[in-house]
Amino acid sequence: MTVPALVFCCLYASGLLGTVAPKSWHPPEVSQAQLASHARQAAQVARAKSAKESEARQASELAKFRKLPGPRNFGVAIPADELKKWYEGPPGSQKEGARVKPQMLMTFQSWGAPKKKDRMPTHELSEDKTAGIQAEMFTWEPWQAPSRGSSVAEQERVQSKYSNQKIADGKWDSYIREWADALKSFPHITVYIRFGHEMNGNWYPWSLDPPEYVLAWRHIWTIFHQQGVTNARFVWSADFGEGPPDADWQNNLMAYWPGAKYVNEIGTTLINFGGTDAHAVDQFTQRIDLVHQLLKKPLMLTEVDTDKQSRSQWMLDLAKYVGQTRWIRAVVWSQQPSYGAADMKTGNMKWQVYTDKSLRARRAFQKLATAATKEFSSPGGSGTTDSGA
Repeated sequence: MTVPALVFCCLYASGLLGTVAPKSWHPPEVSQAQLASHARQAAQVARAKSAKESEARQASELAKFRKLPGPRNFGVAIPADELKKWYEGPPGSQKEGARVKPQMLMTFQSWGAPKKKDRMPTHELSEDKTAGIQAEMFTWEPWQAPSRGSSVAEQERVQSKYSNQKIADGKWDSYIREWADALKSFPHITVYIRFGHEMNGNWYPWSLDPPEYVLAWRHIWTIFHQQGVTNARFVWSADFGEGPPDADWQNNLMAYWPGAKYVNEIGTTLINFGGTDAHAVDQFTQRIDLVHQLLKKPLMLTEVDTDKQSRSQWMLDLAKYVGQTRWIRAVVWSQQPSYGAADMKTGNMKWQVYTDKSLRARRAFQKLATAATKEFSSPGGSGTTDSGA
């Protein structure tokens, strides 16, 4: 080592060099503001990592309480974040829960809901994504919903803002397009759109003008196809009623039919209200069979419920029918309160299957869910269900 080099090393080691060396020889000092900024960034990274891990844990937990969709599915009208409570029962209670894993969830959504999140599908589909749910049905209602327990007259009152004609004339195109585009952010979730359900009844305002209803339906369908939405399916869901079908009933029903091109599945409500509106399962099935024969489409029981008194046998009877009917593609259990309860003398419709203390009732419910997901061998002996004809 040369003498100048030796001197330099000694001065550097002693610290004296720092007083004479140019500033460029030293790393720049970090300011307090920079240190704070770095700390904030590190905290943000840590929080993001923690949130991601928490979401993964939640998804893993909820995945225990759902099944993946198949050719035939069982659904329930609950939010995805209630799957655990639905399956196991309320936390801390002695109730055992429904012990049924759904493949599909269903929600009622009003076009006139006060909050935007309640008018759009994003919130529910985000919850579905976290829970691993891959099929969601939206009962999409073009109105501002009245209070629960209102009279039929209040329910059917014209709401011109949401009329079929306004929809068909394009007044709601911006909302419909935004709604349709939202689905494209969830391509792995099949969304069943149950627009303007029970239209052939006399308790919803969209039932008042069948020709305009047809035009509104076709207009919505056209927008979805123009927007390139590939994960939407349209479910034309009427209320078939009960008893032997007749010409007047059939003509009224078919006045609302948009045409086979615009419909993927047909659906119907199947509720035994009890009281003066009690109906056995076989009082519904004649009309269901006839509509399937007429329209040649797969069928969904899109809103199913029964009163408490006859629940066990009624569910067993429905399970038997569903289990032998291959073209029924879904059963959706819904125990939501009825809007028109004020005009109805029903049985006990306030019971909930997931809190039911009756082991017989819970087992009957489980048999219904099993029947709804039963797969049939195809004529060739390999597949599952046929195309619905």
